[in-house]
Amino acid sequence: MNNSILKNLFLLSTLALIAGCSPHSGSGIWTATSENEPGFTKIDVQYEGRADIYSATGEAAVRHCFWGGMSPKQLALDCTRASDTDNPEHYRLTVTQDDSAELTRNQQLIGTFSRQQRSN
Repeated sequence: MNNSILKNLFLLSTLALIAGCSPHSGSGIWTATSENEPGFTKIDVQYEGRADIYSATGEAAVRHCFWGGMSPKQLALDCTRASDTDNPEHYRLTVTQDDSAELTRNQQLIGTFSRQQRSN
């Protein structure tokens, strides 16, 4: 009986570990499908809970973010500007289809984005 319990505990632990290591559907590189008000051109959602938002003005990120999963299809992005770290900005990135997503702030659509392949 104890072997059975230990075996089940091991299987549950293994499944939890595997499920915890799979990437969120919102992770990846997202590029804007059209111009948007803040001028965001790319969102790089990294696997380890960080994200960077870029604009056409330069190669450096205009927002540095930490993200957490709100649901299997939605991320909460808590971001700051490099020039103003005292005023965080909160965004939601929602995957609408396999390779499409919407970025919102205060329930207002900022822009739509398309997933791109990472270059190695």
